[in-house]
Amino acid sequence: MKIEVILRNRSPLSSAAPGQKTISIDNVPNVPNGFPLTAMRTMPIPVEGQDKPAFVPVIPGNTVRNALRRSMLEVVLDQVRGKATMSVGAYAAAFSGNASGNPEGVPPLFDEMLSVRNHVFLGLFGGGPRMIRGRLSVDTLYPLHADAHRVLGSGYEDRYVGGRLTQYVWMSRKDPITRINSEEEASIITDGPAEITSWALNQIGSSIRGAEKRKTKTSKSDKAPTEAADDAAPTPKEERGLNTLNAHEVTLPGIDWLLSIRLEKPTPAQVGLVLKGIEGLNSMTIGGGHSKGYGVVEVQEVQLKADATSKNIWDGTGFNENVTDYFDELTDALDKIDVNDFESFVKRTKDVAGE
Repeated sequence: MKIEVILRNRSPLSSAAPGQKTISIDNVPNVPNGFPLTAMRTMPIPVEGQDKPAFVPVIPGNTVRNALRRSMLEVVLDQVRGKATMSVGAYAAAFSGNASGNPEGVPPLFDEMLSVRNHVFLGLFGGGPRMIRGRLSVDTLYPLHADAHRVLGSGYEDRYVGGRLTQYVWMSRKDPITRINSEEEASIITDGPAEITSWALNQIGSSIRGAEKRKTKTSKSDKAPTEAADDAAPTPKEERGLNTLNAHEVTLPGIDWLLSIRLEKPTPAQVGLVLKGIEGLNSMTIGGGHSKGYGVVEVQEVQLKADATSKNIWDGTGFNENVTDYFDELTDALDKIDVNDFESFVKRTKDVAGE
């Protein structure tokens, strides 16, 4: 079974690419001694008629999978809050798949595997100390843009947007200590006036030292590579203290994205829970930069594909009657939710064997 969802980002999306990048104040990336730049994660995709691939912004599937997991888990935990409690290890495993980062390397017993895979929640994500395989997988989130056509396939061309999909957003942070300008504000700090003055002088000295190191590096740029490495400029943290100016590369708002979810022989209740998780994305954020307002999405369309058929199951504000049976099965399964399911899931082999 496959579920395809069209999401529209109402605010910019951010997914940080690894590596250190810089940008000039006039938005030229990868310049020497520039300001820090948090670049957007991209995926190279071949484009017909072009020699080089297009680099398309993406949100990794694991990021979206985690958002769906949180959304579904809220539905599950609502059934046990106020009725029962679970251990901290079971709670951690519910959110992350395991109570620790150390799988046992021991295969599960058949009965255990069957019990977990049929569980309305645990069966979707699997994991645990014996690394039971889950039924749910999530593809990378791709924008509906012509450059991604080879990945998206046919059928979504009418939703394509053109042009550049990202922008640079500049962020600044002012040092709260150097902005204190009254005796009343300073009185909360021990030895306020003296400490504030010392703090400011240290920041000035740090800026001067950083400028001198950059000047030295520039004047010695014709040295051999090994010598130039010894004169490397200080890190941004060393130079700027709490006064910062940096940029984020984020996607433009208003882009449609294709979210593909695959389910391996799911139970009807599990399908119902996945659909509830999709609905919950409307009240969540995905990607990074939550404190900056990034990551707000809205469901636009949902297609359920099974047995060589495809059904539209979203009417613009919620699910339609085509999925009533799945939600009925989910209601029955949630009524039987027991915290002991989660406790058993995280037990080590020796505990299960009673040793």
